[in-house]
Amino acid sequence: MKDSKNNEIHQRVIVGLDIGHSKVKMGFTFSDEPEKRHHILFPTVTMGYFEASNDETREKNLQDTVLHPNGKKYLFGDSAYAQTKNDTFVGLEDDWIESPEHDVLILGAWKKLQDNLAELKVNPKEFIFGLGLPAQFFVRQREPLKDRFTALIAPLLKEGQKVYFTIKSQSELPLNCLALTEEGFLSTDYDLGKEGWGVIDVGHGTTDFALFFEQQFLHAHSASCGGGKIVHEKVKEDLTNIIPVGVNGVVEKVVEKKPFLHKQTVSDFSSYVDEAALKLQELVIENAKKVFKLHNPLLSGILVVGGGRDLVFNALKESGFTVKKLPKIDSRLVIMESLIRAGLFLAHTGKYKTQNNVYSIEAVKTAK
Repeated sequence: MKDSKNNEIHQRVIVGLDIGHSKVKMGFTFSDEPEKRHHILFPTVTMGYFEASNDETREKNLQDTVLHPNGKKYLFGDSAYAQTKNDTFVGLEDDWIESPEHDVLILGAWKKLQDNLAELKVNPKEFIFGLGLPAQFFVRQREPLKDRFTALIAPLLKEGQKVYFTIKSQSELPLNCLALTEEGFLSTDYDLGKEGWGVIDVGHGTTDFALFFEQQFLHAHSASCGGGKIVHEKVKEDLTNIIPVGVNGVVEKVVEKKPFLHKQTVSDFSSYVDEAALKLQELVIENAKKVFKLHNPLLSGILVVGGGRDLVFNALKESGFTVKKLPKIDSRLVIMESLIRAGLFLAHTGKYKTQNNVYSIEAVKTAK
């Protein structure tokens, strides 16, 4: 690592931004310190700003407040989550990337990133962002997301700063964690030029499927279906008269099978989760058969990732699929980590300045 007095330190930031349907997962590193990670997670919740009567709450709200180009102020993340009820996540509509709520999450992520960089006392000149979209929406939403991201970030850049960014289909991304090392270099452990792999990404809103065979993704063998939200809603329905499901975080804890204090006793509601997961398992197995059935014997494995991985993994295995988990990586953060590794690879090779599918944003010049 370079001396902290050197102005060249940490001038290029690599960011993976996964705006999920229940959590925004953002991680960043520096091209001159690629082995390190800084993680920023917050709930996918937004609401209109309000002046809290309590000084402590007001101060905390200000940390989670952004101004939208429409002139309105919004709360996002933890502060918004604390003020809503019933786990009110945004973004469960197909066209949500063109909504003010999605804009607010992008602005909120940028604010959190800048706050973290300020704490680290670095002032980078270049940012390489990676963004993802569900497979079923990728072709239709890539251009709208590119335009909105550019319009939101450009006015926030300081003079001399520049952002480069890519938008990828999320179902294809996890293979980056095989093809590339943590530092963003080509891995010697896997040879994707000779291996075939499948991917199942079980998110909150959708589950995405992808097949990589003979050095390419076979788009005719991609698919999407419902995600962890199916289990979440079933558990909520079944436990409505048993536990206070309207309290934020309660259903989430039950679904994740975390210890849950109910009536002064640690209660186990895992049987409800197992029952609720059956519908999701049925859907995932049905789609997996369509996508992988012919190629399954020829694959090195099918990576199962995402926050809902453990809800379906054993069921897939029992159905005869060669499912595998990525070691040493939190399954909820695989998309984010994959975007970081891809960004590091672009930084090391310098391709982020020349590739056609890498977009760039410069600071908006103001009239003098």
